[in-house]
Amino acid sequence: MSWYKFVVIQKPKAEVAATSALEINPQFKVDARTDRVGPATEQDIYNDRFFQQQNMSVNALDNLEARRYMDNRCVSNQCALIDSGTMGSKGHVQVIVPHLTESYTSQQDPPDKDVPYCTLKSFPATIEHTIQWARDKFENLFVQKPQMFNKFWEVHVSPSAAVEKARGGAMLDGIVKVAKMLKSRPHKWTECVALGRVKFEKCFNHKAQTLLHAFPLDTAMKDGSLFWQSPRRPPSPVKFDICDDNHLLFVITFARLHAELCGIPFTEQDCSVDVVRSIISTVVVAEFKPSSKHIETDTAAKKPDAVEVSSEVVDLSVCSLDSVSTTVSPGDLTMNHLSFEKDVDSNGHIDFITASSNLRAIMYGIEPIDRLKTKLIAGRIVPAIATTTAAVAGFVSITTCCSSLSLQWCTLDNFVVGL
Repeated sequence: MSWYKFVVIQKPKAEVAATSALEINPQFKVDARTDRVGPATEQDIYNDRFFQQQNMSVNALDNLEARRYMDNRCVSNQCALIDSGTMGSKGHVQVIVPHLTESYTSQQDPPDKDVPYCTLKSFPATIEHTIQWARDKFENLFVQKPQMFNKFWEVHVSPSAAVEKARGGAMLDGIVKVAKMLKSRPHKWTECVALGRVKFEKCFNHKAQTLLHAFPLDTAMKDGSLFWQSPRRPPSPVKFDICDDNHLLFVITFARLHAELCGIPFTEQDCSVDVVRSIISTVVVAEFKPSSKHIETDTAAKKPDAVEVSSEVVDLSVCSLDSVSTTVSPGDLTMNHLSFEKDVDSNGHIDFITASSNLRAIMYGIEPIDRLKTKLIAGRIVPAIATTTAAVAGFVSITTCCSSLSLQWCTLDNFVVGL
């Protein structure tokens, strides 16, 4: 068996599995396919005819989205499915047969217990909290905002059209955020780096100063106890250090990801420490100004669906759009959006999460962790246990063999393993 040889690292699992199976039985007939199973291949490769030609499908997937997709395809095409999976010392094998058993999506696992909104937003106490904050920050900056930006311009077409509608009394959802994004949109690499440096100051320095301004260290609760006591940790503003690797990692990864959003080309040389340091040395960072924004402290409070903005702020946003209406190009009204991918080291996603999480941890006096541990937590990766994998693989093999021997499906059982 060649599963754990170094020569198979970074090779497709299907090809490695096929090779290993042939080592055991050279007469085994196998076709290793590396096409992604999903909506993109639903019409031309893994279409309805493909599923209808199968006696059964066997799953060994690593995420719920893929499991639900395969379950839906097998159910709609009346194809039997054997779903399997492991999580640490736990494992399962589920037999899904049309008109005989429930499907995979018939039942839902209970939702994970959420961390209180105010804990993630302002009062983290563990490294898991800072990693989740960084993960949420990634989604907000590089997924949700670009999608919202594109949707806004699909509806309103141009700044002049949006301004005309707004001044005519129409309420334009997202106009404040869109105006801010359009005004600050970078057009070259140096501007991306500058934005990263400004974002550092906002997230890891000004945020701490805002909290300490609202709740000084000697703040007392109504019952006389101190506000800043366990599990709350008082933050300390992080002063940017151009020689600190973690500080530079945040700026570089932020700049890279923002450049991808805006379609700005950059090279490996552009991302080098020397080049980035020279750009940062010219950036002017605004002084801290106390904010009057409400800071949630109630652990029972949920994240608000939308933040209310005053009519004055909306008017300023309309004026901002009006001022750029004659200078923006059609390309300025679209953005790429990213999709978090933990397994591609070169994309900078985990590097951004690691830098952001560790800087926030330092700000709150929490012990930082390395990139690998951050990846495991951010990607919700549970280390595989060989015994569990072997047991589940054995149960899948038994079930598959029994079905191949034309045994009645109703005689086949589901298996649940808890070692």
